Amino acid sequence: GVWVFRMGKKMEKPIPSQHKRIIDYAFKAERSDFLDIWLLAHCNLCISTGSGPDTVSDTYRRPILFLNFLRLCNYWSWSNAMHVPKKLVWETSDKLLTLQEYFDHSYLKTDSYRLAGIKIIDLSPEEILSSTQECWQRLEGSWIDTEDDLKKHQQSWEILKSWTGFSNYHGWKHPNSRIGTTWLRNHSEVFGNR
Repeated sequence: GVWVFRMGKKMEKPIPSQHKRIIDYAFKAERSDFLDIWLLAHCNLCISTGSGPDTVSDTYRRPILFLNFLRLCNYWSWSNAMHVPKKLVWETSDKLLTLQEYFDHSYLKTDSYRLAGIKIIDLSPEEILSSTQECWQRLEGSWIDTEDDLKKHQQSWEILKSWTGFSNYHGWKHPNSRIGTTWLRNHSEVFGNR
């Protein structure tokens, strides 16, 4: 069966779950730096936002699901990683940015997005669930991409390759590195007029 461990050292409050396979590790007396590394190195799937400890999972070649991932230009193309970004929306039109605009407007500070007229919207619980289900089905080998999905993945990679900073961040592409299919299906407007 699947066990879920919530990692972290300083959490505000425990997660409200009594499920025996959900371990709120951050509040366990057994938590240690060694066990932190061990869990990240041996997990079946690391779910992260790109906060840093996920690099341990990457080092040990564990699959990663990035949720609410920002700076899509920093897409981990070298890793077995699925990326599901926050929604970036133009304040004036309430329209989602295109993928090209996601790459062109990859700022390090939240204020820079605001100054550019871009709202940052977190993924909904439903989007998080559907992305997690997709990633897990991919790991189990039960996920099937449609012909249209494969075309969208190829288009997204071509758009990233055309971005001016591409060569600074990307080289070899892992065959399982991608933007989440469910996200692309639900937000096909990110392809603009392509």
